[in-house]
Amino acid sequence: MKESTKTHFILEILAPKKTIIRELASDSYLENNNLSRLAIDRYIRGIKETDEWANITTFADPLFEAQKLLNEKFFVAILLKKTYHHLIVGQNN
Repeated sequence: MKESTKTHFILEILAPKKTIIRELASDSYLENNNLSRLAIDRYIRGIKETDEWANITTFADPLFEAQKLLNEKFFVAILLKKTYHHLIVGQNN
């Protein structure tokens, strides 16, 4: 596996006493803890960069079209994930 494609895991252990190591570990934990939220935020906001989003203003009801596009992009993805999970879990029971 190439170095750039390897998955890295970070183990953070906090010391019981307040030390520089504990402060660094705490900062690292907070930074890493926010990565998932930032990734989801960027993914959702990324829709604004699509041609479909740029074309919304050309419709008679842009608000309706924006809602429709968001439902198509995200609600369908959630349903597919739930269906996939149900199929996988259902096979293992």
